[in-house]
Amino acid sequence: MSGEHKLKEKKVVPVGAGPHRHIGYAGWLDRVWVLNGGETTITVLDGTSGDVLGQIDVHGRPQHVVLDAASGVGYVPLAEDALAIMDVKNGEITEEIALPEGTGPNCLLPMLGNHRLYIVSEKLPAMTVIDTAERKIVGSIPVGLGARWGQPHGKTCGKLYIAGSESNDVTIIDEKTEKVITTVSTGEQPSRAAIFREQGKVFTADWASHTVTAIGIDDDTVRASVPAGKNPARLVGMQKKTGRPELWVLNRGTDEQSHGTISVIDAGRDLALEPIQTIDSPTNWLLNGPIAHVVSAAGKEMMVLDSRSTEVLDVLELSEAPDTASFSNMVFSNNGNLFVVNEGGTTTLLTPSN
Repeated sequence: MSGEHKLKEKKVVPVGAGPHRHIGYAGWLDRVWVLNGGETTITVLDGTSGDVLGQIDVHGRPQHVVLDAASGVGYVPLAEDALAIMDVKNGEITEEIALPEGTGPNCLLPMLGNHRLYIVSEKLPAMTVIDTAERKIVGSIPVGLGARWGQPHGKTCGKLYIAGSESNDVTIIDEKTEKVITTVSTGEQPSRAAIFREQGKVFTADWASHTVTAIGIDDDTVRASVPAGKNPARLVGMQKKTGRPELWVLNRGTDEQSHGTISVIDAGRDLALEPIQTIDSPTNWLLNGPIAHVVSAAGKEMMVLDSRSTEVLDVLELSEAPDTASFSNMVFSNNGNLFVVNEGGTTTLLTPSN
C-alpha cells in the first residue's frame, strides 16, 4: 500500500454510550461530532488531535446531524420527537422545535439552499417540513411506511425521493410545490437510496430481496430490478471516481453467508457485473476520493480498496468493533485523520502513517 493512503490506529477515545447512529464533521472548525444515542449527548472531538473538547447535552437521544458551514448551524433530530437547532461553534442549543407526536425521526434530508429541512420518519407515513429561515414547521408530505432515507442531499434535481422500507416503495415529490408526484414500487425493504446524476437515475438498496431498483429521474418510472448481494445496505455512483458508469453496492451478508461483497452494476445498462469480495459482515464504508474504506465489527478490521483498479491496498486490524447500528460511522478530518465510531462508548482515531 502506498504511503499516500496508509493509515495506522493512533488511539481510542472515550465518548458517550451507543448506539452511535451518526458521526459528523464541522470542517470549518475542525471538529468531529459523535452522536451518543444511548444517552442524550454529543461528544465533540478535535479533528487534529482527537482529544475530547466537550460534551453537549441535547436533552434527547440524537439520531442524525446536519452541520451547515454557511450558517454555522447544526440540526439534530431527537428520538423524543424534537429537532434541536444548535450553534455549532459554541456547542449550544439555540432553539428546539417540537415534532408531531409519534414522529420517531430517523434522519434529515437537507435542502438548505431553499431554506428547507425535511424530517424523515420511520414511524409515521409523513415527512415533516421545516422552514430553516423561520425555524418552524410549515407542512407535512405523505410518504411510504418505514421511511429510512431520502435523496438528494443539498444539490437539487427538482425532486425528492423517499424510500419506504415497510411499504416497499419510493415516494417522488416535486421539490418546488412539495406535492407527491407519484409512488413507485421497489424490491423488499429499500433501506437506502442514492442519486446517480450522470446516469439520470435514483437507485434503492433493497435489503430483504437482495436487489437494487433503478428509477429514471426524467420519467419517474422503474427501469430495472438488478440482483445484488446478500442484504445490500449502502450504494454510491462511482463514475466521477473511476471514470466508469458503475454503481457500487455494499452488501452486509447474512448469518449464514457472512462474507460481504460489493456489487458492481453497470448503471447505464442496469446490468450486474462481477462483484468484489470484501471482509466478513461489513457494517459500513467511506470513500475518500477513489479510495474505499470498508469496516467490519465481526472481524474488527478495515479493508482499504482502490476503486479504480479494485486492488485491495490494505487490511487493518482494529482494537474496537465499529458500530453496526450506524448509517454513517466514519468521517475524515481536513488533515486526513479518519475517525471510526465503535459499538462501545469509544471512537477510534486513525492517522496517515507517512
